[in-house]
Amino acid sequence: MDSGRVSARYANALLNWAIDNNCASNVYSEALRLISIIDGNPEVKSILANNTIPIDKKQQVLVHFAKEFTPLLSRFVQLLIKMQRIQSLKNSLLMYMKYYRHKNGIVLAEVACAHEPSEDLKKTIESFIAGQYDKSLELNFKVEPSLIGGFVFTIDNKQVDKSIKGDLKRVEKLLLGH
Repeated sequence: MDSGRVSARYANALLNWAIDNNCASNVYSEALRLISIIDGNPEVKSILANNTIPIDKKQQVLVHFAKEFTPLLSRFVQLLIKMQRIQSLKNSLLMYMKYYRHKNGIVLAEVACAHEPSEDLKKTIESFIAGQYDKSLELNFKVEPSLIGGFVFTIDNKQVDKSIKGDLKRVEKLLLGH
């Protein structure tokens, strides 16, 4: 079966399970944290991806981290290990978060800034974006020094470029007649 469909099915099951247990919000925040643990630790990432490592070794690694999470998310991780689908963990969690946001009317906005924004600037950007949408927002900020200044935000496959780099590209296009 296609790994995307596998992840989607597990994510949907996790969401329904979390809703039934009144902990969907906690699972959402813990999924985000577990993804950052996986992404932030190359050893964990390689252990999960390596099919030659025995399942019990993978289980030991994940159970170590899963102790910090709700019993529901810990059981979900153990289920993936038992079903030999642990390579789908990250994608399943990402899909869970997507389904959760959709169900709760939350729009995910990615905001790239040239420098780490201050709290005041974050609030200003959030107000600017919130004015464009009639939904709750979840903002993810990242630093991209190549922007020189300003910011670029992406929501629902739409991108608004308010950066100096973007302005320079637009001026270059005008001057070159493209």
